[in-house]
Amino acid sequence: MEQKNLQALIASSPENIAYSSDLVRTFCPCVPASQLHVILPLEKGIEPAIIVPKVQLDYYFCCHSWIKDVKSYGDFYIFKPERSETLGDQEREFADLLDNVKSVGTPIEALAQALDERGLSNKRIGLDDRTLCISRYREIEKKLGDAEIVPAGETFREVRMVKTSEEVERLQRAADINDKAMEATLEEVRVGMTGKQIWDVYDAVVTKEGGKSDYVEIRSGPFATPTFPMISDRALREGDILRIDSDVTYKDYFSDEARTLVLGKPTEKLRKYHAAMVEGYEKASETIKPGTRASTIFDVAVKTTRAAGIPHLKRHACGHALGIECYDPPLISATNDTELEENMVINVEISYYELGFGTLHVEDAFLVVKGGCRRLQKSNAKLRVK
Repeated sequence: MEQKNLQALIASSPENIAYSSDLVRTFCPCVPASQLHVILPLEKGIEPAIIVPKVQLDYYFCCHSWIKDVKSYGDFYIFKPERSETLGDQEREFADLLDNVKSVGTPIEALAQALDERGLSNKRIGLDDRTLCISRYREIEKKLGDAEIVPAGETFREVRMVKTSEEVERLQRAADINDKAMEATLEEVRVGMTGKQIWDVYDAVVTKEGGKSDYVEIRSGPFATPTFPMISDRALREGDILRIDSDVTYKDYFSDEARTLVLGKPTEKLRKYHAAMVEGYEKASETIKPGTRASTIFDVAVKTTRAAGIPHLKRHACGHALGIECYDPPLISATNDTELEENMVINVEISYYELGFGTLHVEDAFLVVKGGCRRLQKSNAKLRVK
């Protein structure tokens, strides 16, 4: 904030609201996420604030946010008994919150009021614009007419690149859950199983371990490219290549892992291509350390894989960072020269799609540490043969 001459940041997207306030990413479906805000002042002596609709005061209450000044707007009606002694401790605490929080008409009015109370109404303020449509951004800008409003969605993402110890713990747990579910699922795969049946095995393990299956691709056969259904009803056949690319969240933080399996004896082409990809992935991961550029990781991944057996390989990217978004910055691409720092978490991935052949994919996460990196997954990326 000091570098960008900002006196406050306003979070508006689900990820940045969760990151800055501990409010989880799950929002009431009747209230757009863009109508919640978190104000983070630069000066430590100025208290931060949360703006929530009255209908979601219970959501704020249950999340136990570290931010205690909550501003409300809109109408919603929760009635209390005449005798408060009939309520439990938690209900009485929530009743006190309902009594103490006064609502105004709109979220922008609540936002303006909170900024005015903090002496920020005429300051330079960064507004998280990642999920705000242009009309809403302009509306906020107009209502806060005395303030200088600048886009700050990417500022939040820049802040989030380096992880705290709590974030690293969540990312490690997410990786552990994903890895365990992946290994259990690959163990159960058989000829005749459909994508839906494979998904059921995977999701049951994730749920039991306390995670959430955020996004899973289960693709098999010669047409297993991204243009076809993520989880198909197609039954596995002898000789099929199966690719599973799975995202798990734990307390809002992501794991992203991919493995490849073949049912029956792999062809020479499959062995050669998959081995080349694993070699490219391993060489790329060896470059991960503070100071390495994202573009360097990409170059090593692509050049090594080409030299090892897929000379025609082309990739738009060979990974991405992980955090409260699956695609935290930096993207591991040819043109991204972001230098890695300690406590970033970087996913290295290589995938290959060929119609009539199938899809191959390897992907794991690495924590950047002093002098190198630490792999979060415990299983290896080798080709599974059933």
